[in-house]
Amino acid sequence: MIGGSPVQPYYELPQSQPTRPGILPQRRQQSANTKTNQTQTTAGATGRVRMQADDPSPSVPPLRMPSPEQLGVGPTTRATETDWTAVRKRMEALTVSSFHLQKLDGGFRFTCVVPVAGERRKIEADGLTEAEAIDLALTRAEARRGG
Repeated sequence: MIGGSPVQPYYELPQSQPTRPGILPQRRQQSANTKTNQTQTTAGATGRVRMQADDPSPSVPPLRMPSPEQLGVGPTTRATETDWTAVRKRMEALTVSSFHLQKLDGGFRFTCVVPVAGERRKIEADGLTEAEAIDLALTRAEARRGG
């Protein structure tokens, strides 16, 4: 089959049925003419096509994936050890009357009672580590006390 598709039809029509004349034979002829023209213009070529992209310009920095910690999904970089000396100093400055540290399934909860505007206020905070929960609660207490 010259100039036609290299794929054979799935079934063949019996010769007794007339085939429909149409545009398809002309397209086959055009594609055959195009192929002969291409072979004439590329005479001496090996028939292989080598495709290669241009080298990327050196001014474009390479794309880098941020670390899980930078995205906020990895382990935290905060200290997991609690500095109780610093915690006690902060609680004394806030005049904390009581506090409670509770271990939860997913972390810790720190609760403290602080005098704010003549009243005693209970302030809670949850964190992944006990140091994070304590720091969050004391920071909230300091913000309320200051405002």
